[in-house]
Amino acid sequence: SNENNAGLLQRQGKQKSAPVQKGLVEQYQKHLAKLPKNDPKSVSKAISKYKSNIIGQNTNTCDAAYVVFDDFYQKVLLFVGRRVAGKYQHLYEEVQRYQSSTMQHDDFCLLLRDNGFNFGIEEDAVILVEDVDFLYRTFYRECSTPMRTWMNQYQKEVPNFWFEDEQLRIPPKTLARWVLSWNYFVFLYPDFIWNERAQERLNF
Repeated sequence: SNENNAGLLQRQGKQKSAPVQKGLVEQYQKHLAKLPKNDPKSVSKAISKYKSNIIGQNTNTCDAAYVVFDDFYQKVLLFVGRRVAGKYQHLYEEVQRYQSSTMQHDDFCLLLRDNGFNFGIEEDAVILVEDVDFLYRTFYRECSTPMRTWMNQYQKEVPNFWFEDEQLRIPPKTLARWVLSWNYFVFLYPDFIWNERAQERLNF
């Protein structure tokens, strides 16, 4: 299908090449490097800096800064996840049933919720995971069309326990649609800043 529609798809995927303001992105990266990675509130501080320094710039700059944010966010997720490991296993049934938690169980849960975290399940244990709805409310409108397309598809997949215990938990047709979406995405946006990640999603 990609080969038969190559001309059309390439025209659709062609982007205006506004240059990334590297100095601004590097300043943002340096700011994030100073924030403690074991504190959930660092995420809100990083978002606040993005809003004040990055929003309003061209979309390629916003994409690049979002990638910097995501790298920082994943590190905070790792460090804070270690802090809560094993402490919220009593929420297993809630998370399994609803694929998330209300995050209203104690003050620390509320702090996690307000900084873009929720609970998920991995290997029969409750773990800390990213709250993509929270994150995308901040970044979606500022980013480029390819990044928004990425977010739309990623958001469909990540919250769902679609593959568990080596078994498919969604209809095969749904999985097929996801594969096609990533197939088109990789073809349309070969210069996308997260092209390798898109390839990984396609081949997962």
